Amino acid sequence: LADATRQALLDRIDQLRRTEVSSRVDVAGRVLKQTPETLKPIAQTTLDYATENQAILLQLKDTANARSESERLLDSVKQESQRTREKVETVGLTDALGILLRTKRTDLAVLRGQHHPDRTRRGTVQELQLKLLQLEDTRTDLTRLEQATAAALDKMQVDSSDSKLRTQAHKLLESQRDAIDSLLQNQRSYFESLVALDSAERELVQQIDEYTSYIDGWVLWVRSVPPLGVADVRNATAAIKWLSQPAEWRELAGIAVEFLRQKLFLTGVFGVAFLGLLLRQRQF
Repeated sequence: LADATRQALLDRIDQLRRTEVSSRVDVAGRVLKQTPETLKPIAQTTLDYATENQAILLQLKDTANARSESERLLDSVKQESQRTREKVETVGLTDALGILLRTKRTDLAVLRGQHHPDRTRRGTVQELQLKLLQLEDTRTDLTRLEQATAAALDKMQVDSSDSKLRTQAHKLLESQRDAIDSLLQNQRSYFESLVALDSAERELVQQIDEYTSYIDGWVLWVRSVPPLGVADVRNATAAIKWLSQPAEWRELAGIAVEFLRQKLFLTGVFGVAFLGLLLRQRQF
């Protein structure tokens, strides 16, 4: 019940985030259309930030789900490993427990193949770190909006003495700062989620390997065939009796000769064919 409540809360938070970011994209798009041509670069950058934020949320959701699944599997493998160890220590390695260990080892091999750390994730994390640093620098530049507005107008070669344009640019940069704050928050969450997912997957693989090694230490002592019974002794006695009769030796000798004759015949056929190929190559 606690896990279900927690998941419902997380889903609600995710829904609110999506709604907020989607609204920012819509607003930024409308503002871009209404912005004078000279100030459109500022409005376009704000729309780009909002759109990137929307994409980050989708990645954050997928990463959070993958992390949750890895952590669930990790807990399951840990608990199962502990129960297996307790059974072996309590009742010893019985035939039934041995069969269970063999089955479990097969299941672990399948699980090991399905879940492994993504080798490309480290590059993704490093790229995200760089983006965060760049975005934080941009956010710092927007701390003082008056100076940022003057710098932006100068960069776009817009007359800063025009009070109307200066006021519009100030509002646009203020909206851009809010968009960056939201993007930074979600990018940090995405970064932390990626690191946590990688850690959970590595721990899962380690736990699977440890459990598999434990099973391997015991499975060698598990009988793969049932113990010999009375029927096996009777069959062995009959076989020994049959081999001890000289009359049967002639039958065995005949079978052996026929086997060799067939093999020699096949060998001769292939040998003749091979020699024929060699002679033909020499002619060419």
